[in-house]
Amino acid sequence: MRARRARSARLGAPRRCPERGPRRGSVRRALNILSIGGSDPSSGAGVQGDIRVLSSLGAHCATAITAITAQGTSSYSATHPLPARAIRDQVSSVLDDMDPDAIKVGMLHTAAAVRAVASAIRGTRAPVVVDPVMRSTTGGTLMRASALPAFRSEMLPLADALTPNLEEAEAVSGRRGPDAAARAILGMGCGAVVVTGLQCGGGVCDHVYSPRRAVIRGDAARHGPSHGGGCAHSAALAFALARGGGIRAAARMARALAESHMEASGRPGRGIAITGTRDAGAASGLGAAIAGLCAVRGAHLLVPECQVNFVAAPPGASLPEDMIGVRGRIVRAGDGLAVAGRLERGASRHVAPALAAMRSRFPQTASCANIRRSPETLRAMRALGLSLASYDRSREPRARARLEGTTVAWGVRQAIARRRSPPDIVHHAGAHGKEPMALVFGESPGDVLRKVGRIAAAVASQHKLRRARARA
Repeated sequence: MRARRARSARLGAPRRCPERGPRRGSVRRALNILSIGGSDPSSGAGVQGDIRVLSSLGAHCATAITAITAQGTSSYSATHPLPARAIRDQVSSVLDDMDPDAIKVGMLHTAAAVRAVASAIRGTRAPVVVDPVMRSTTGGTLMRASALPAFRSEMLPLADALTPNLEEAEAVSGRRGPDAAARAILGMGCGAVVVTGLQCGGGVCDHVYSPRRAVIRGDAARHGPSHGGGCAHSAALAFALARGGGIRAAARMARALAESHMEASGRPGRGIAITGTRDAGAASGLGAAIAGLCAVRGAHLLVPECQVNFVAAPPGASLPEDMIGVRGRIVRAGDGLAVAGRLERGASRHVAPALAAMRSRFPQTASCANIRRSPETLRAMRALGLSLASYDRSREPRARARLEGTTVAWGVRQAIARRRSPPDIVHHAGAHGKEPMALVFGESPGDVLRKVGRIAAAVASQHKLRRARARA
């Protein structure tokens, strides 16, 4: 119990972010997440699904395969478990080289696989998220009943968070109901339990036990069934914990991300839909980045009075109405952010025209978000070495200024007219009745998320320093 409490406390402690400093002589640009699980040839779930989700968040996903499945979107035909030594060698090779920031464990088909993974990851300092997958949505058995005793004794004490659905929680614990099952699992040494996909007032919610219960409400019921939603949730939870968030904040991000991937489900085969395949480069990636933004510490310090929108361009998009954005805004909610709206094409009247204007000269730019422009944000941007361009709103022709949504596009074109490469930031100092604003551009939503995260961390450090001086 003492070890479990210490591990649970560590989940809320800040961890080293990839942009904050060097490792082994070089500056890291992305988090390393190790995904251990089965291979899904449909790429809906398993390590292939984790690669899709984590790449959309800007993380590097290393993998270790425990079993090869034969399945499509409508049927499951076979499981070929790998030998324990092959599993252990894969995991050890990644741990020896990459020092992952988090580990996600999925399919463990046999007791031998459980023991091989447990022996390989025991002693690592990275948070471990375990998704106890037992059955595929296409009908296959992913964990044999004979593997459960080893799973309880070997894997649960290593898990910082377990992400079962209700059926899985009851199977692991031997208890009925989410509360009794989760508390029994905590008693087996697990750091926290997130019981996912519970029916809640006509929608879906997750219950987080750490050990007190918190309820995270979602809206997944309207998306219908899809393949890979559970994998998306646990991969996002691993990502959020790697960034340094506590378990409840991480679970909120994971729920938002899973739903964004369900929203972008497509049908590449004849059977069930696969999450994150429709507009995969834009909608699912944008949803993942927005979920990541909501988990960024200090992001609330960057919210302007007009709030935030975050947009992305699908392949070939050139017009503002082609861009995908939030129908509403991303708003400040206390010391955090909340998404007030759904992702839709043509949803943004101001940030989308800015992205379209940037793409007219630099088509490799595919995403943009607006944040507060202030002396402290400008200092942070310059200190981080980001490239800045600006324009003067007071010089805009009056006739154009009367047309809503055209000012920002005009300003971006003015700012980049003589540039040979796209800037990271385009900003203006405002005008009469107009708020100063900064636009963060990137080649993907994950790229924009990384830049905004770095700015937020720098601004939060400035605030912390000022408070320390005020107390002195």
